[in-house]
Amino acid sequence: MVGWIAALYLGGMLLFVVVTFGAQALSGTRATWKNLLWAACKELLVLCVVTPIWPLFWLLGEVYRSAVEGERTPEERGPPVVLLHGYLMNRTNWIWLGPRLASRGVGPLYGTSYFSPQSIDRSAEHLGRFVDDVRAREGAEKVDIVAHSLGGVVARHYVEHHGGASKVRRVITVATPYRGTLWAWLAFGGARSALLRHAREPGARPGGVPFVSIWSRSDNIVVPCTSAELTSDESDSADVVFDDLGHGALLFSPRVADVIADRLRRP
Repeated sequence: MVGWIAALYLGGMLLFVVVTFGAQALSGTRATWKNLLWAACKELLVLCVVTPIWPLFWLLGEVYRSAVEGERTPEERGPPVVLLHGYLMNRTNWIWLGPRLASRGVGPLYGTSYFSPQSIDRSAEHLGRFVDDVRAREGAEKVDIVAHSLGGVVARHYVEHHGGASKVRRVITVATPYRGTLWAWLAFGGARSALLRHAREPGARPGGVPFVSIWSRSDNIVVPCTSAELTSDESDSADVVFDDLGHGALLFSPRVADVIADRLRRP
């Protein structure tokens, strides 16, 4: 019985990877077949590890906090960093990347889980309350935000429409479909419209807050992959592009961790 369950689970993950990467390949992505194949293998591994731990967020406390919280003096700490997950995910998304950012001197880190199928407006309100709580706890004027997938759309909406511009220093998005994604047709809830198309030409400084978009030409969920691209000539805003990482694997890459840490260390 256990063997059948394991086989069905692995078969489902494999089918998901084949279909989603096939769609990216057919979309005209600039990724090579070699990079797509390599990204698909890594994405399958990530899915097999991450999916079973999804329920653990019930056991991780109210929020994710880095292991180094409170271990530095105010002079040594940078702005607190809020971690925001994507569609149908939760704070277990950061189970690998969170500690790696902390080990690179980033933080203190805080992550929250929100009901992602709800409207973007309600999710942005949740983010606003959480940011205020973090600012009060840390005595900080502003926070940085690192967001994955739909979380980047929520962060942008918060900055543009919910007063976040005065409370956020910088936003780094990972695999965020600013112009929507093909797979949004399978989504449900109020967030579906935002995943279909949020912004036609998203600039990189909404409300004066610099945005950095980290994305991959082999992203199997952001289809086409260029939906994650920003438009900006600003020096403190940028696109950082990889060729061989899938949607989930971006959160498990040391190269991505290095880019995020480097950007967050900048004044």
